[in-house]
Amino acid sequence: MPLENLHVVPDKISSRIAAFTEPFAAACRIIEQNLIKPGDKVAVIGDGRLGLLIALVFCLTCEENNLTLIGKHEEKMNILESNQIKKIVLDDDTKIASDSFDIVIVATASIRGVEMATKIVRPLGKIIEKTTCSPAGSNGCGYIDVLNDIVVKEIMMIGSRCGPFATALTLMKEHYDDVERVLSKMISSSYPLKDIDQAIADASQKGTIKVQIQMAAFTNE
Repeated sequence: MPLENLHVVPDKISSRIAAFTEPFAAACRIIEQNLIKPGDKVAVIGDGRLGLLIALVFCLTCEENNLTLIGKHEEKMNILESNQIKKIVLDDDTKIASDSFDIVIVATASIRGVEMATKIVRPLGKIIEKTTCSPAGSNGCGYIDVLNDIVVKEIMMIGSRCGPFATALTLMKEHYDDVERVLSKMISSSYPLKDIDQAIADASQKGTIKVQIQMAAFTNE
């Protein structure tokens, strides 16, 4: 492995928090791409691990209170306690006004997230797709309608994938108390390596955000 691929974890960051470096860096990638301007109204669709991390990074790096987190699980979204975030819980009665946002970030791994984004982003707005989409759950989704909305509203679709580990670790260190408070709540359970079968079973349960497997005893908790 090239040495430049190795990153020193600051002493201040515990192993259980450092384990989030890769998805945290993916969230940082949006900031690195300079896609969000001051004053932009931003929505994040998805309340899974990546969606929550994107919202957290936004709060740490942007001073404005113009972020809306959209998801199906209120208990997950409540992990983020920041007053900077407006939260919308989706149910059968939820209605979000069309053309409400300048930028919509999709972190759902589903084409339905993109479908919603095309409806709520303004004409000439941007949709940032953070995940590849699974065919599961796509039945009934109007792919043609999605493409038509992109064309008619002249929406800019932007892919955003992996991000800079060094930036992520620096941001974690600078805001460690806030980061640790949020990420600790995202750890659903933790198991020693000998209990890996139970860890995998636990990770498959609905509502689980992150299950950690300890390869050795953590020494910097």
